[in-house]
Amino acid sequence: MVIEYLKANDNAWPKDWDDLRKPYETCALRSGRPWSFEELHDRVEVDWVADAKSRLKTDQMTRVIWLRDGTTAHWEHRDPNQMIREYLESSDRHGSHARP
Repeated sequence: MVIEYLKANDNAWPKDWDDLRKPYETCALRSGRPWSFEELHDRVEVDWVADAKSRLKTDQMTRVIWLRDGTTAHWEHRDPNQMIREYLESSDRHGSHARP
């Protein structure tokens, strides 16, 4: 859902959970809504002030999204930070709104 937000907002990083509500609905329709928006809000932490574009491109970037309980499980075994990194790299190569 963060990538959906980035695509719709010229790769601007979301400011808070309210920014992710509409992209959540888009993603939930595709995936069958495995969790409610409120459950994600309670389970997932996002660094809202991150300069994700520069942090994801450097070794200093550890994460901009993580599970609050400290586990490293990921949706479909894909790390969301890596997915965002790949999207941003693709976007840089092909211009804004490039799809990975």
